[in-house]
Amino acid sequence: MQIRTSLTFRLLRNFLLAFAALTPAAGELFASHNLAGDITYEYLGNNTVEITVSTYTDPSAALVDRCSIDLEIWNGNGSIKVADITGIPRDNGPFGQDAQFPINCPNQNMGEYIIGSVKRNTYRTTYTLPGPGIYLVRFTDLARLDNIVNMANSGSQSFFIETSIFINGLLGPQNSPQFLNHPIDDACTERRWTHNPGAFDPDGDSLNFRFVDCRQYDPPSIPSPITCTGFIQPDLYGNNGPMTIDPTTGLITWDTPQNPGIYNIAFVIEEYRNGQLIGQSFRDMAIFVYPCDNNPPVVESITDTCIYAGDTLSFEFLAYDPDFSPPEPPPGDSIYLFLNNNGANNNGPFSVASNPAQLVITEPLGQPIPPDFPIPYDDTIRGQVTWATDCSHIRPAFYQLDFYAHDNITYFGSQLLSTHKIIKIRVIPRPVTGLTAVASNREITLNWDLHPCDSIREYQIFRRIGGGGYTEDPVCCDGDPEAQGYTLVGTNPGRNNTTFVDDNNGDNFEFGQDICYIVRAVMVSGVVSCASNEVCVMIDNDFPVLLQDSIDVTSPSGQIWVSWSQPDIDPIFPGPYTYELLRANEISGALNWQTVATNLPFNDTTFLDNGMDTEVRGYRYRADVYDATGTLVGEGNVGSSIYLTISPGDQQLNLEWREFVPWLNRIYYIYRADDFTGPLTLIDSVPGTGATRHTYTDTGLENFEDYCYVIVSEGEYASPEVPDSVRNASQRACGTPQDLEPPCIGTVVFDTTRDCRNLSITFNWTDPDSSCGADVDFWTIYRADKPDEPFTQVTVVDSGVNFVALPNLTTIADCYGVTATDTNGNESEMKVFCFENCPTIELSNVFTPNNDGVNDFFAPIRDRNVTITLVEIYDRWGSKVYTSNSVPEIRQIWDGRNNEGQNVPEGVYYYYVRYEEDRLPDMVPKPPLVGHVTLMR
Repeated sequence: MQIRTSLTFRLLRNFLLAFAALTPAAGELFASHNLAGDITYEYLGNNTVEITVSTYTDPSAALVDRCSIDLEIWNGNGSIKVADITGIPRDNGPFGQDAQFPINCPNQNMGEYIIGSVKRNTYRTTYTLPGPGIYLVRFTDLARLDNIVNMANSGSQSFFIETSIFINGLLGPQNSPQFLNHPIDDACTERRWTHNPGAFDPDGDSLNFRFVDCRQYDPPSIPSPITCTGFIQPDLYGNNGPMTIDPTTGLITWDTPQNPGIYNIAFVIEEYRNGQLIGQSFRDMAIFVYPCDNNPPVVESITDTCIYAGDTLSFEFLAYDPDFSPPEPPPGDSIYLFLNNNGANNNGPFSVASNPAQLVITEPLGQPIPPDFPIPYDDTIRGQVTWATDCSHIRPAFYQLDFYAHDNITYFGSQLLSTHKIIKIRVIPRPVTGLTAVASNREITLNWDLHPCDSIREYQIFRRIGGGGYTEDPVCCDGDPEAQGYTLVGTNPGRNNTTFVDDNNGDNFEFGQDICYIVRAVMVSGVVSCASNEVCVMIDNDFPVLLQDSIDVTSPSGQIWVSWSQPDIDPIFPGPYTYELLRANEISGALNWQTVATNLPFNDTTFLDNGMDTEVRGYRYRADVYDATGTLVGEGNVGSSIYLTISPGDQQLNLEWREFVPWLNRIYYIYRADDFTGPLTLIDSVPGTGATRHTYTDTGLENFEDYCYVIVSEGEYASPEVPDSVRNASQRACGTPQDLEPPCIGTVVFDTTRDCRNLSITFNWTDPDSSCGADVDFWTIYRADKPDEPFTQVTVVDSGVNFVALPNLTTIADCYGVTATDTNGNESEMKVFCFENCPTIELSNVFTPNNDGVNDFFAPIRDRNVTITLVEIYDRWGSKVYTSNSVPEIRQIWDGRNNEGQNVPEGVYYYYVRYEEDRLPDMVPKPPLVGHVTLMR
């Protein structure tokens, strides 16, 4: 029979044991025995699952056992209980009587001992869920094993595990991860420890592992799962070394434990299918750390690797125990070698449908192929893995090969130690081969070889302007084309589509620069191949190359000077040749061409365009060449004028200019005039970067004075066939400096001080940086209850004070903001500071309710910024004598009377006090205070 107690009484039991004898039934009730466990399930169809709960217990502590268990089913967020499943019998081990302890489960299985007195118990049940959706399966038991070192009073805390079930017909059957290895393991101090849960997914879903806190759950006292009290990760206990978990393999490494004892850890295994999280399984684990002289075995082999589909992977491995000491007696440790994933469908290369990997043991001789694991040997075990891969082996996830070895500890008589060696193997598509590129008719045609794998979904074509070579990891092909300046310009669907024509979306290619390509194959599974060889071509000068698009006159009816180079035309086109000049409004955006001039002579490559509003926009131009028959011989490239904009600042003007041109500008000259009509003078220059946007700040100006500017660019094409210098001017743009910038509060250094005893706050600060609005007129202090609520003004401080004190506050669990406002009324952004109250409480252990005015109440020795929400008082036999959920005066918690108003006898009483701390953003519940107090009259 399972009995559930309240959290209050279980928190008090350690005190009650000192004063009252417990009956055997009560002793069984409080026994602690749970070490580890997990929940798995198998989908049976029609929304029905078979749930398996595995627990690992030590019944030796109090002869407590669980012949059957109960489970809870909740909705996905844990807000609604769907069902209780009760009386699930244990189904492993012998019938009737426990093999080690006087525990009896008539007509039921007793579980199986795996290490000493540690027992593995499995409980199975089937359940039909109401319908599609996410569900939580929860199991809790009364208590963990006593003396877990990385949590507080572990024997008084409930044991809890959980897993989620995802029912979705669109995703198909969904089964939870399964485990090959027990969550119980031994470790030695000052020895590196590893553990692999051997988790695999029957459906081939991707798994992700991460640590979580051990949790407890005991409704109604603990209505939802919470972290175990005092729990810390083992590497944070004492001087233990760091503990990590590999997120992809689940391998846990502790390097190294220093403090002996029993530790608990927990981790979650997340399942992903097509990038979607579809399940979470929590596993709770126990580690027994002993001071011992033993060393774990060693497994040596390759590290993680990649291989092209179609190639053969071959590597050797060896395993030995460093404590082996032949040939003189006494003998040392021998070794037992396992392969966690041999023959199991859990990422292993040995279970693929075609051409599975083969493992051969070369020492000791005489082992079958495949071997019968485990392999025991008193010397070094050697072997070789060979895998002839093919295209069917390509997949997004890696293949995991997991060697596991343990010793036999016969020599040292110490703890059994183990080690894991995980090898990750990625099978990837071969790179695309035979890529060629040919430029013709203002297009570039690419061709490449047919990929050897059938399941090609598409080819990706990447382009970069300017060569330099594409680089990627030569083994695993890890590389990002876009990070190296490539742009995805197209995809070819299907395996046989090995030709791509790049016309640059109808725009002219840039003349005189290398245009380079790479191609990658993408499998149906989404796996991307290595990149092909890089090929580059250069567009020849068979079209008019734009040289100038320069503003000559700035006005609503302005002028722009346009020029271009004379192309080399194949004589197959009959002369004479003429040009057509086209113009488009704006320097970027849609190209809505307007014809400016036609039949321009072939030898005349300049044109002065009139009548455009050059004050409000820039323009783009293109010159096309035609033969005598009116046939378009070559379409020119496109370039824009420079368009300059100006924004005011305090004694400065901020210039920004943009352009989109096919040449590279190496330098920009800045010219300035001191009024609207004055002469321009060169004041500075900035280097070109190849970007389409440039900025410049002209400082030291007079506020409210007018200044005008023109930007002149100078650059060139890469080809020697075009003139060296290309110069263009922007329109003439004007601006007036004025202070619109608030002080730079980000450069202010603040020093804040809080006084929790006197409830006061002080601020000290420096002036802002002089380069960004240092003309502060005053500072404003604001306050809000929370950082995301509206702030209200508290006080204003004049410039030069740089200090404010806020005394005698009712609370300092508030947020304060500080802004600076300059002499022009520009207020800076707010700098926010949030404070805590330093809440604390400590209760007395004796009081004398004799109405003498001294110590008449059970009360705190010290308290600050806390509110008591519940008081329960128990006598030494566990009977409740007083309860209250309202304590208006914190220094009068209990006056020594029961709820009927009668004085209780002198003696020792036990209290359970719940309280809240006044913190941001609200009152925060804290763990209850539990202890004893002596009442004397």
